[in-house]
Amino acid sequence: MASASGVQLTPTLLNYIKAISKEKHVSPSTVPSEGLNNLLDHLAKEAQNGAFGALPLPVDGSHPLSQYYISSSHNTYLTGNQLWSKGSVQAYKDVLKLGCRCVEIDVWDGDTPSTSPSSSDDETTRAVSTSKSDKSQSGEVSKLEGIFKKKLGGLRRKVKSQELDDDSSAGEALPEQPGKITPWRSQHIRSEPRVLHGYTATKPVSFRSVCETIRDYAWKVSDMPLIVSLEIHTSHEQQEIMVEIMHECWGDHLAVPPHETSENTALPTLESMRKKILVKVKYATPERAASKKGEEESEDESQTQQIKKGKIIESLGRLGVYTRSCHFSGFEQPEARIPTHIFSLSENKFIASLEQHAKELFEHNRDYLMRAYPKGTRVTSSNLDPAPFWRHGVQIVALNWQDIDEALMLNDAMFAGTGGWVLKPEAYRSAGGGGAKVRRVDLDLSIKLLAAQGLAPHDEKPKVYVKCELHIESDIEKDMGLIPEGGHRKEGELKQRSRTVTGQNPDFGQESLDFKGVHGIVPELSFVRLKVMDDVTLREDDLLGWCCFRLDRLRSGLQLIPLKGSNARANGAYMLALVKVAING
Repeated sequence: MASASGVQLTPTLLNYIKAISKEKHVSPSTVPSEGLNNLLDHLAKEAQNGAFGALPLPVDGSHPLSQYYISSSHNTYLTGNQLWSKGSVQAYKDVLKLGCRCVEIDVWDGDTPSTSPSSSDDETTRAVSTSKSDKSQSGEVSKLEGIFKKKLGGLRRKVKSQELDDDSSAGEALPEQPGKITPWRSQHIRSEPRVLHGYTATKPVSFRSVCETIRDYAWKVSDMPLIVSLEIHTSHEQQEIMVEIMHECWGDHLAVPPHETSENTALPTLESMRKKILVKVKYATPERAASKKGEEESEDESQTQQIKKGKIIESLGRLGVYTRSCHFSGFEQPEARIPTHIFSLSENKFIASLEQHAKELFEHNRDYLMRAYPKGTRVTSSNLDPAPFWRHGVQIVALNWQDIDEALMLNDAMFAGTGGWVLKPEAYRSAGGGGAKVRRVDLDLSIKLLAAQGLAPHDEKPKVYVKCELHIESDIEKDMGLIPEGGHRKEGELKQRSRTVTGQNPDFGQESLDFKGVHGIVPELSFVRLKVMDDVTLREDDLLGWCCFRLDRLRSGLQLIPLKGSNARANGAYMLALVKVAING
């Protein structure tokens, strides 16, 4: 194999590059004038640096937080499905290293001190102390699965009465009593809150270990603000411990309010919040707490049955400086005009609201934060399609990151190289900026497939084909403002597939996948996705590698594209393609 800047190229790829370097029609910006060796180095360096064919996207941090899209995770702590998978701090490490900027923590009361380990124990010890035998786990899982198939609500157990005595309303901030000696303070070994998916067989992880992991990994790949979305199911005493742990672990990284605050306090700029942690926690005004006592619901609809949410203590509520989570009942409610509020809607509730109030929803999201998350019946940790939600202005589209799928590929393309925050197109930002109309253009796209390498081990001969999809607005979304198929669509609006060739280093013979005369797209919110597949008999085809690009960031020219694997990281395979992008209008 020939080598270019450390990337070993097969003879097939090298021959294509040599031939194309001699063609006069190739853009000078694509082929350096110094010759073939510089072209090879240019292609290899782009690939090694993670360019992935994407044009750079500088981040303008001068706008308020609500003017950006944010790479976000749902039920971050889970390593698998929503019913019986294990909670782990590794899940937080993984998403943070992939650039996620909004993580979720569902917090529940810890075990009693007599049965829980000390706070200094590591995660493995905690897991062992609370686990059951393999046999009993298997029986519990089978029983839960059977119940769920009949009815989702069958998974919920009643909350113990002693846990609910003082938990009669949600989101209401209660004044603290500094002199009060709470139970955990008077015990030598105290219990600490746990993180788990309530009323399922998922295995917990300690809240402290999650906070420590966030402290250690929050700034590994990005210095952009990190939002920590708290779902509180704990007693007052456990909330006090939560506040203590967060201050202990995150210290000066916690966002603090300005000297003078009110309900009209404006959101800060993105730039001013670099390396800050923003806590998203339930909030309610005193008037609302009194008039709508007990109305608040869990943001995760799969945990709503038979849950009586606890009041939020004052010290915990104060941490929600710029991300105050408010129950959504309509766009006319008083909280909808508080600059620091954030509404969280399940995909079902969002779609229902969209059908009735599409204009109001879009206008709200020009100025204020909104979060959308997968419906509770997605027990396999599948995902909604994030693109339509972004096109309706939702800043935080929370996704399950456990397994790579279409949604995570689009998310990867949306936030590639940005640090996890992307400025919304002008028409999707504050009306005070001019209220520009959504810019739509026409697209001609041609992707000429040349060759690939490293798709499989040396002793395998996969039957390789490439599937190319355009993720753009459907007619129903453009004309009526609705999300097609209730958000169940799994593929792009337009699709092409190459013929099948055999081998780990296939030659595609310059087959071209073309999309001509595509009308009325928004390039910043439209995507092209390529999947390299193994055509397998009698079962689902295997994914050999993939790449995905936002259309406004897709480069024209010769591209040596590193492919990614099922962990969303480069898997060592490459595809050589000649790309032509023409955007008109």
